[in-house]
Amino acid sequence: MGKTMDIRLRDWMSRNLISISQGDSVLQAAKLMVQHKIGALVVFNHSGDSFLHRQKLVGIITDSDIII
Repeated sequence: MGKTMDIRLRDWMSRNLISISQGDSVLQAAKLMVQHKIGALVVFNHSGDSFLHRQKLVGIITDSDIII
């Protein structure tokens, strides 16, 4: 295995995540992926009426989960 396998995830992962709410549509998810040229979105359960309320990560949706 090369040096890539020795790199820690914290140094490799994306920090500028594009997210979507679990109440949004599959179409909205597809549009976001196309718009941002990405293959996955993190899905949050937005609790409360405001973005400032606590959020819980509930899943991930990828372009292979849906056909774009």
